[in-house]
Amino acid sequence: MSRCSCLLRSPARTGSSARLDWPRPSSRVSKALHPVRNAVLTGQGGIVSKPVLVLSLVLVAAASAQDSSNCRSVGSWPFGSAYQIAVAPSQGVAYCGAGAGVLVLDISDPTQPQNLTEQIRLRGTVCGLAWAANRLYVAADRAGLEIWDVSLPGDPSYRGRCNTPGIARDVALVDSFACVAAFGSGLRVINVADPTDPVEVGFCGTPDVATGVAASGGYAYVAAGSSGLRIIDLTNPQNPVEAGYYDTPGYAYDVAVLGGIAYVTDYDQGLRVIDVSNPANPHEEGACETPGFACNIALMGSLAYVADMHQGLRIINVATPSNPYEVGYFLTPRIAYCVAVLGNWAYVTDDNVEVVNIQNPGSPYQVGIFVAPGSANAVALQDSFAYLADASGGVRIINVAEPEYPQPTGYCAAPGRGMGIALRDSFAFVASWDSGLRIINVADPENPEEVASCPVPGYSRDVALAGDFAYVVAHDSGLRIVSIADPHNPVEVGSFVAGGRAYRVEIRDSFAYVADQDSGLRVINVARPQSPFELGHFRPESWTVGVTLRDSFAYLAATFTGLRVVNIARPDSMFEVGCYDTPGSSQNVEVSGAYAFVADASSGGLRVINVANPRVTYEEGYYLTPGSAMDLSSRDGLVYLASSNGGLQLVEFLAFVGTAEDVRPETRRAAQPATIVRGTIGLAPTPGSSRRDARLLDISGRTVLDLHPGANSVAGLAPGIYFIAERSGDSGQQPTTRKVVILH
Repeated sequence: MSRCSCLLRSPARTGSSARLDWPRPSSRVSKALHPVRNAVLTGQGGIVSKPVLVLSLVLVAAASAQDSSNCRSVGSWPFGSAYQIAVAPSQGVAYCGAGAGVLVLDISDPTQPQNLTEQIRLRGTVCGLAWAANRLYVAADRAGLEIWDVSLPGDPSYRGRCNTPGIARDVALVDSFACVAAFGSGLRVINVADPTDPVEVGFCGTPDVATGVAASGGYAYVAAGSSGLRIIDLTNPQNPVEAGYYDTPGYAYDVAVLGGIAYVTDYDQGLRVIDVSNPANPHEEGACETPGFACNIALMGSLAYVADMHQGLRIINVATPSNPYEVGYFLTPRIAYCVAVLGNWAYVTDDNVEVVNIQNPGSPYQVGIFVAPGSANAVALQDSFAYLADASGGVRIINVAEPEYPQPTGYCAAPGRGMGIALRDSFAFVASWDSGLRIINVADPENPEEVASCPVPGYSRDVALAGDFAYVVAHDSGLRIVSIADPHNPVEVGSFVAGGRAYRVEIRDSFAYVADQDSGLRVINVARPQSPFELGHFRPESWTVGVTLRDSFAYLAATFTGLRVVNIARPDSMFEVGCYDTPGSSQNVEVSGAYAFVADASSGGLRVINVANPRVTYEEGYYLTPGSAMDLSSRDGLVYLASSNGGLQLVEFLAFVGTAEDVRPETRRAAQPATIVRGTIGLAPTPGSSRRDARLLDISGRTVLDLHPGANSVAGLAPGIYFIAERSGDSGQQPTTRKVVILH
């Protein structure tokens, strides 16, 4: 049954990939700003490197929800902007959290950091990193804690994972335990003695969200938002208890501990220096205000290095805890999220990794940079490649010939921010925000190059192609029509400005269908590109930011109210016939057969809506992507999602049937209850000689066991929800899937 709402939701639910203004966070709202953090590392020279935050919009409750239904991950190239950083002194490398992956950087020459591998690909966004004894511990947002063997930094290998009930934001190590700051679920204590089988053994709640953690001397020190610093006694890991706390004046994001002193980054209240020598009675020794918003800290010797967001890197002398003072600063090109220090170098993440010489703390200066991938805002497919419009500018080309392991092939930088993309022959046309339309020759995917551009007023948000024209929607500047008869010499020939904020566009015949944000859907006659005019206008209940067409219907992505289905048979009298309210912030939609695939940013990921009867819509599956799903394209049974801070995600809808005629609501089978399994899964033999492919998938879609006819032991698997995916050898046979719950 469809769910429609006539009420607008809060405008905070925009799902935009643009940077946020930074109001002081509040834990008293259900859609909270949450820090995405970096790492804990205790290394040589008394270095304590602590992570950072990345603010993004999430539904806190989503952390504990099942992360997929009727969908599975096939593969991903999950990289995005650099937010987290940790250095490994003995290895000469830095581990850079970039989107939902970790890049391993060779920093033997700090002025020229080089990427060694992209093998560390995760199910969740990288929020925290801890390195110890050649193992990398990753706090991976909704995916919990992951452990990787990095004995060979250039060839890391996956070891194990432990799901956490909350969003895993940060991690610190003590003995054979990992302490995970799990946002709304407090501190989780996980036994990692066997990295292939990490197990939670205890937890301790915090009054507000747990965003950062450090461990020292048998205690965990938790930065807990508006409830300040919480000190947890780990004497009994199975029963950790709070020993004391200090309520900082601001909003505690991060903490590092050294020599009985805790250093807390307290957002708009700068750095707070707290004596924790008596955990039951901590007290503030001193404080140092910073001009920005203190979110992350690294310590080395008598200096604290603070990532201060808009105000870059601040260097503070803490030799006298009662009198900390700033000795120097470096303004990063973008927002400073995280800092790690090693020797004479500070590594600061600000979407990229800035390498700063700190030999003279009073006069730090940049000596190098590692340019990380930007956020993926849009995706288009051609042949065996996916083309991503990159928020850092230009086009990134990913080879998806092997969907299980997509590989980067080429990249062409361009001015502006890549927001939308369309392909024709050997050219990619990119809507580049404040830099108009960029045209890139992709005939050689390994060496794409820009060949032309066309300035347009306003902010170019999307582009569609038809005939000899590119149709660019440019926010307040409406629809711009550009002749591309000669791709090397594009020229604007016409425009239509209606007063809304043109967001996306689809072309059919001689009509442009424009998703005009707060003005809804506009239908514009473009038969004469030099003099376009409006035929009709339909305004739904909330912002319209995505549109696709099928038969006599337009399927709209409405930011606050999900999927809207509009009858467009007569553009001068359009009307809504159906809707489905998605849980996130809908950004775009594509229809294939009986299904509408919705890119649902913030917390929704991919939503699969049955629209065989547009008047009776219902959800048949979903997949929670890392980051925010911004755009999508489907082909051959796979959905390719561009995810802000999650790169390219390839998802299979397991019940996909291909055509609207194949599925009807009245004949849809009732959902089958999950089968309870203890010890073994039994599969009946296949009749005849047909080959049978059967696999057991975990909740993330990862194959954990190949199944065969007869009894299959599952005694070695953790209790939880799994899926049996089966396909016979018969030609054209669709896969079937059923849920099982393994208990011991």
